[in-house]
Amino acid sequence: MTRTLVTLCCLFMALQTFAADVLIKAGGNYSWFDTEGGSSDIMPAFGVSVQFPLDESQKIYLGIDAIYVGQKMILKDKSWPSSLFPIDKCKLTSGNLYIDYRYIKFPLYFSTTVFYKNKLSLAMEMGLSYAFSLGSKSDADYFDHDGGNCEHDYERVTADSDPAYPTEIMIGPEICYKRLGLCLIYSYTLSKTDRLIGLKIQDHIHSIRLMLNWYVKKSK
Repeated sequence: MTRTLVTLCCLFMALQTFAADVLIKAGGNYSWFDTEGGSSDIMPAFGVSVQFPLDESQKIYLGIDAIYVGQKMILKDKSWPSSLFPIDKCKLTSGNLYIDYRYIKFPLYFSTTVFYKNKLSLAMEMGLSYAFSLGSKSDADYFDHDGGNCEHDYERVTADSDPAYPTEIMIGPEICYKRLGLCLIYSYTLSKTDRLIGLKIQDHIHSIRLMLNWYVKKSK
């Protein structure tokens, strides 16, 4: 996986030489489970993008991103076996789980300009995104102890999570003035999570990503 990721990053850097547009992106990402409930935290998202013209007269472009995206979802009042967080002699524990994912994502998308006037433009983007996991972990916020078998409370215990490599569909608008753009992207995982931190939690993940774009190189 590491070799594939390095190869893709090097290829992406080479593509910038031939791209019509080169963008730097920075913003935040908010993700949540489809049916599991809970809540989420806003996490950072940033990276670079290249765009190639497919039909300049119709202002249709093919875009490729390489972006870092964080995801943090919180599942509340969940129970799990003591073997998940091996502490003392607890038989069963429960509390809030903080699931933390970190990805390098490679979205491939089409962008078409639907409005352009006086250097102000509005474009729609849609496509697919594939993610490479940079690591994942889970924190337990608090514990309720089963049968009084544990002598102490634990405010925060950490375990490794099972990495996920989701493919997503994505769609959203970008409004741009001169070299500065603002993009709002919604994405949805095509497959469910297999399991999370040893628990059989299978669910789709929704995400909203708000990015400020700066066109280092701009053709349109």
